[in-house]
Amino acid sequence: MSDSDVLYDTGSLPGAANRLLLVSAAFPPHAVVGATRWEQFATRLVADGLAVDVICERPGPGDLVDYSRVEGLPPGIRVIAIAPGEPLLQRAYVRAKRLLHGDTGSTLQSTEIQSSPAATGAQSVQQPDLRERYHYWLSGARAHRWIRAAANAARAHVTAAPDAIVSSGPPHLGHIAGREIAAAFQRPHIIDLRDPWESDLAKWGSPARAVPSAADELSLMKTAAHTIANTPAAEELLLARAPWAADKVSTILNGSDLAIRAPASDRTPFLAVHTGTLHLSRDPRPFLRAARAFVQQAAVAPADWRVVFMGHPAVIAGVPMPRLVEEHGLGTYFDFRPPAPRAEAQALMQRAHMLLAFPGLPTQVPYKIYEYTSFSAWLLAMVGLGSAPATLLAGTSAIVTDGDDEPAILRALHDTWARHGRGEVPTAAGQDGRFLRERQYERLRALLHHAVQGTVR
Repeated sequence: MSDSDVLYDTGSLPGAANRLLLVSAAFPPHAVVGATRWEQFATRLVADGLAVDVICERPGPGDLVDYSRVEGLPPGIRVIAIAPGEPLLQRAYVRAKRLLHGDTGSTLQSTEIQSSPAATGAQSVQQPDLRERYHYWLSGARAHRWIRAAANAARAHVTAAPDAIVSSGPPHLGHIAGREIAAAFQRPHIIDLRDPWESDLAKWGSPARAVPSAADELSLMKTAAHTIANTPAAEELLLARAPWAADKVSTILNGSDLAIRAPASDRTPFLAVHTGTLHLSRDPRPFLRAARAFVQQAAVAPADWRVVFMGHPAVIAGVPMPRLVEEHGLGTYFDFRPPAPRAEAQALMQRAHMLLAFPGLPTQVPYKIYEYTSFSAWLLAMVGLGSAPATLLAGTSAIVTDGDDEPAILRALHDTWARHGRGEVPTAAGQDGRFLRERQYERLRALLHHAVQGTVR
């Protein structure tokens, strides 16, 4: 198998005079976090006559994929897939596991949350154990291979110079690949940051960093034509580090791609739903304690009030999520469902009375929250009162609390249950259209035009 090939081509775009090259590990058929942003932007770009080439990773065994998303893409998009391969140590590790345990070779069967400041009161990040250090090393080794493979793929498959190169990450080392490709083609490079750059890995002294350091970040921002943040809080963080870049840093939000969805006709019982993966500091334990108090105080039966988690299983401080739920006495109130295509997840959200969001990085707004705003459900955003999601949701129908404020979460559960009992139908948080991605696309289109013309302001 070659290092890269054309994974798919949606067809020629008649009359296309310009091309964009996107370097992003996340793009359909991948269904991971980050794939949706440029799936939707690319769709709008080709509608405006700009053909798009994408360099992404070839899906591997165990990757979450959704090929129906490829089928929905319009003509004008060509995806070049790279196969970075596994380091020799990882291949030996996988073979040993298969011999000893008959294991499939996957080393990441679930998402693990060690502990969060909200849950422990700690002000510093835990030092990683040996297993975590290995996975950080593995991520770093893969990322460095990714740089080389992406640059080789551009040389092999992109025969005509694109008008601009956009790199989107994490993984942030993809931005280094984007810079190398832009230099080779002598075209402007635009950095799209979906997450902050800071990494605790640098504090641990990893020899193969999975995330670039502050020095890498500043170096790339100096050579880039423009840097895009996806929340105002992230933009402020960038400018605090690089005040000299004020004229070439701006925010383009993710936004929602969904029209406001009417509730499903059958919404029995009351459903509180979380879709996606619990990771980083998204600790559900305060919610579980509040839910336990609620079902006891309201004397609500499992047949009438339920919680559904759809996504990869999480491990919280060493305890699998289903066992944690049992320990809180909520086993009969919870359903766990595996990851599913977006259409299936959206059908579940359309049946939900309440949608659950947990705290993450304070400067970032997960796409899940934008998606939630399109559904006629109470949005319980346990994201922190001073966070970027809280700022985004200000003035909407969303219920915003701190992630560890159990009394506020408990009040929200009682209040929504009482409103449901009165026959009230919740209003979507984005009912007025403020979160539509189309508004953000207009900003992107103008930015690309200025970058190509060399007049970014």
